[in-house]
Amino acid sequence: MRETLGGSRIYSSIKVKRLDRILAVGLNLASARRQRWRAAVRAAINAWGLPIQYLNPRSYSPVLTRLLMRHGVAHRVVSALRQAA
Repeated sequence: MRETLGGSRIYSSIKVKRLDRILAVGLNLASARRQRWRAAVRAAINAWGLPIQYLNPRSYSPVLTRLLMRHGVAHRVVSALRQAA
């Protein structure tokens, strides 16, 4: 039987391990870490000179950062990320 990612025991196991990690460090620390990551990603986007889709920071999603890419920029960003890895 082939299992799909969405309904598999493997996926459920991953979710449980992530939840265990969050509970091990504490919800407050896990939330603070996510906030630091979010701030770092948005700072990098701003440093690259790319606009974040929403003009008002109060409208930003807590889990997703959408940005607008000018023509040709996506290729350069992906190339830079691959070189950095």
